[in-house]
Amino acid sequence: MKENKSIYLDFKGYEVIKLNMNKISKPEKEHDNNIGFTFRIIPNNKKDFTKTNIIQGVKINATEEFPYEIEVVLKGNFELGNCETDEEKMKFIITNASAILFPYIRASVSLISSQLEYEKILLPVINFSKIFEKTDLESLLMEHTQFEDF
Repeated sequence: MKENKSIYLDFKGYEVIKLNMNKISKPEKEHDNNIGFTFRIIPNNKKDFTKTNIIQGVKINATEEFPYEIEVVLKGNFELGNCETDEEKMKFIITNASAILFPYIRASVSLISSQLEYEKILLPVINFSKIFEKTDLESLLMEHTQFEDF
């Protein structure tokens, strides 16, 4: 009888890479998209995702309504087990690691923005499966030489 091993992703914590807020004296006029997201994967070895650093961040550009630029970038540390193919590993990491780290980003943005005399910013909940559906997974990879052990 074949043993059925479940895939697992073990979250080993996170580090703040960047936490920044700047007042912009002449912010842009309102536009549709003043929020940008970053997501990168750093495997511990070339094409091996058993240990992985995930870099995830958000940058909110200043507007007339909220004249501050906020940027938050975190590095999450994860261990992955029982995946069979590289593609399966990538999809599992992207979908789950992004969902695990994002609440920490949301909380940081809310905390920083609530210290001002403006309405605080609360980022929406995001369906990362949907966002990454049409993304070229290889474009999210960084060199394994940039991996930092944990």
